[in-house]
Amino acid sequence: EHFVIFSSVSCGRGNAGQANYGLSNSVMERICEERHRDGLPALAVQWGAVGEVGLVAEMQEDHLEIVIGGTLQQRISSCLEVLDGFMYCGQPVVASMVVAEKRAGGGVAGNIVDTVVNILGLRDLKTISLHSTLAELGMDSMMAVEIKQTLEREFQVFLSPQDIRAMTFAKLQDLAAQTENETKTTSQVGEKTAPEFAINHLVRVIGDEMLSGEPILRLPSLCGDGNTIEEIAVNNDLVFLIPGVEGVASVVEPLAKNLKAQALCLQFDYENNYDTIGDIAESLLPHIKKRLRPGAGFKMVGYSFGAMVALEIVLRLEREGRQGSVWLIDGAPDFLQSLAMKTMHMEDEKDGFLHLQFELIQRFIDLTAPQDSTMPESELMALPDWNSRVEFLVKNSPEVSHSKRFQRLSLHAAYHRILAVFRYKPLANKCIASKITLIRPSEISMLSEDDYGLSKYCLSPVTVHFVDGNHLTILDNKKTADLINKPTVEDAVGFKQSIMSAPSDTLSSLQNNIKQSIMSA
Repeated sequence: EHFVIFSSVSCGRGNAGQANYGLSNSVMERICEERHRDGLPALAVQWGAVGEVGLVAEMQEDHLEIVIGGTLQQRISSCLEVLDGFMYCGQPVVASMVVAEKRAGGGVAGNIVDTVVNILGLRDLKTISLHSTLAELGMDSMMAVEIKQTLEREFQVFLSPQDIRAMTFAKLQDLAAQTENETKTTSQVGEKTAPEFAINHLVRVIGDEMLSGEPILRLPSLCGDGNTIEEIAVNNDLVFLIPGVEGVASVVEPLAKNLKAQALCLQFDYENNYDTIGDIAESLLPHIKKRLRPGAGFKMVGYSFGAMVALEIVLRLEREGRQGSVWLIDGAPDFLQSLAMKTMHMEDEKDGFLHLQFELIQRFIDLTAPQDSTMPESELMALPDWNSRVEFLVKNSPEVSHSKRFQRLSLHAAYHRILAVFRYKPLANKCIASKITLIRPSEISMLSEDDYGLSKYCLSPVTVHFVDGNHLTILDNKKTADLINKPTVEDAVGFKQSIMSAPSDTLSSLQNNIKQSIMSA
């Protein structure tokens, strides 16, 4: 009546170092799939760790809470309970595991030893022998892979699988001591260069003065050269792009050229200095709604500062009953606020804002007149307020590529947008229903949660992808565009809705075409 085999979650996840084990389980699963296709009973269950048998049970006798590969142990009684349901589910391959609560920072602690302790799920080093290998302490292949990747990514320590299996905490302590001085040196250099680094990230260009007044621009993409007028969106082939603090389309042009859709960039208003992110979103919303059919979904991409604006726009569109797909490129409210507070030295508010003003003015000089990049800080800071500092700069700046009026507007706009980051009030928990995908660069700006804290705002899980590059070069990487081009569930739903809402004569024509195709096949 039943044909049941036990597989492993290691097979489903495909862990390095377990090729033979994964292959054998995979063969059993394929047998079940063949039997299922033939109408015979078949069930393969990919089990996670079971807590009452084997090495895990022995370790739990020492009252250690073990987290293995992001999962906790499942009790045998729970396994039997879910097995009863699996036997009648009608699927040949299923899985059962207990997912552990995700820690902030992805299990990364302050040093190498503490990081490995977290991954192994150990509570106290005093309860174990420092000379026992990690394998003897309960490390399985999934944990070994996690340790290897974490040490490489967070500490630039590269070990072979054999080294990790033979590693002890005594050796880890020696390794941590060897890298401590280098880590301190790197940290000090990073702290000194952080302010300039942050401003360079936030303000990349000044923008084209002739095009800056256009609220929306069509950019060159794989669906058009950008010089033609906008086309009516069909089958959800329209992507809205929201740039960074600069608020101009040229920032996201490298991304747009690889998109398989019409790429429309929303440019921020230079004439009005909005005090909040929500105000910016409200100013852009009419231009988006004008290009969406009633009840249709949407695709939106927010880069850096634009990620915060994108989320505010999404909230407003969802209040009207719309849902869509959103891609945030190295940007999120918690992440940007933390980065801004850290790099702008905002521990003292007054000094912090003075520092921000000088860095922004210096960056503006670098972009507009690099040959005159020496602005005396003491003279500039002696002026009474921000407006007088801007006027001083504009008065002494050459009118080469931008008019003095545009220089003034650009500086005020950038400053108010950065202030809006500091003033931003967090979103309500679980307030966003649309699918959110975060695309992060492999070179990180600061340690943070994998999803930049976005999960607490979203009803569905946040998908996170890492792309080679940094905050600036991530837009040039074709993989970033490929992730956005990848079809989504919302695309299928949008296509169905567009078909169902089409005129009856269009549906009849489509049906006739399908019939002719079948008859000629």
